[in-house]
Amino acid sequence: MPDPVLSLLKTKAAEAFKHGDFSVARSLYSHAINIDPQDDIHPLNRSLMNLRLTRWQEAEEDATAALALCECKKNDHRQKAYYRRCQARREMGDMVGAEDDIKAFASTGGAQDLTRGEQQKIDGGVTTPELALEHESLSLESQIASSEQIYLVMDAGDKGLGAFAARDLQRGDLILTEKPLLPFPGTDPSPIELRLTVEKFSPNDLLTFLSLKNAHPHYEDTISGIYNTNAFSDGGIVIQASRFNHSCLPNARYSYHEATNRERIFALTDIRKGEEIFVMYITGRNMYGSTRQQRQITLLARYNFLCSCAACGLNRQQSLESDRRRLEIKSIWDQIPMLDPLRSGRALLRSAIRAINLMKEEGYWADADDFANEAANFCSMHSDWESAKYWHRIAYEHRVAEFGRDGTHSVRTLKFIENPRCVNHPQIGQYRGQTFADIRL
Repeated sequence: MPDPVLSLLKTKAAEAFKHGDFSVARSLYSHAINIDPQDDIHPLNRSLMNLRLTRWQEAEEDATAALALCECKKNDHRQKAYYRRCQARREMGDMVGAEDDIKAFASTGGAQDLTRGEQQKIDGGVTTPELALEHESLSLESQIASSEQIYLVMDAGDKGLGAFAARDLQRGDLILTEKPLLPFPGTDPSPIELRLTVEKFSPNDLLTFLSLKNAHPHYEDTISGIYNTNAFSDGGIVIQASRFNHSCLPNARYSYHEATNRERIFALTDIRKGEEIFVMYITGRNMYGSTRQQRQITLLARYNFLCSCAACGLNRQQSLESDRRRLEIKSIWDQIPMLDPLRSGRALLRSAIRAINLMKEEGYWADADDFANEAANFCSMHSDWESAKYWHRIAYEHRVAEFGRDGTHSVRTLKFIENPRCVNHPQIGQYRGQTFADIRL
């Protein structure tokens, strides 16, 4: 069964050609060649785009490739391939090769007026005056980098492309805000739903979408492979955000801001100019509560790469220490709901402090707000409102850095600082008599 994206590539490339956007059309045909290298129509069409772009050598090569593929097949394809190669060779000054091709064109039933026209140009040694090649427009990455100067998308070695700080950044700085190209927040769309949405793309948007990595080449559907590789769980396909590579010790975090329909990335740590900016592809307790082996298995299965980040690249002893810290953090989180709020209150707060300190020791600067929030709720259960405000402030500081001041979590936590009694929890204010002012970070 042919990949469904092939028919879409043909349609969108023809649309781009109709509007004179030969660079985009050429690139779309290149994708078609990569997906289906045995169909002669793709290099044949790309040959025409190369002629329009005065890429004579590439036009000749594509026409030659098409002839090799369409031999003993469609006669009209052979005619077009001979004619286009004739034009390319003539423009390069190969009049002998051009004459051979125009004769082959005529012998396969090519139009006589076209044959005469080309023969006259060959006889007269006519070539197009040398012009500056049409340059493809600046990539979206370059446009953003030049206007905002927050990050640059550049080569990141074995990881492909990556995002690098264009200036010094501080924890909590907004690095990126971007509208999803293919929004499916909070849902898992079917291949048909994806296809119907992608069919509405402009040729340039389709080209941008296809520029993303496909970690699932075994899929028969390229669109689904790219989506499952790059989709954000809360925002769908977001092109620029997809350029940020993964680390199990991220220095930035992405989140979807529903009010503005934007995916955003904030700095988790101070980042120096030139440093690569990393986010995490697996989040929450699946990140800070997993061993190196567990994380690598998950990332390999989902994204088809073996993680060698700052955490996964540690030597054996350091890796064991990292695994111990992460597993202890997860164990603390799992134990918190099991603690008796009346008898084990102080132990709960100390456990939350222990988890936050372990995160700092690990160099993991996300998710400490969850533990601070649990500590705040516990203090509210005991009507210790001042301690509750203290822990809500800790949670708020972390959430502002991770999600922005207008992030949903941040806005909600700010209300709890102002009035901890408004927390929606069935046990708020249930106990009295204990205070925990002596237990702080």
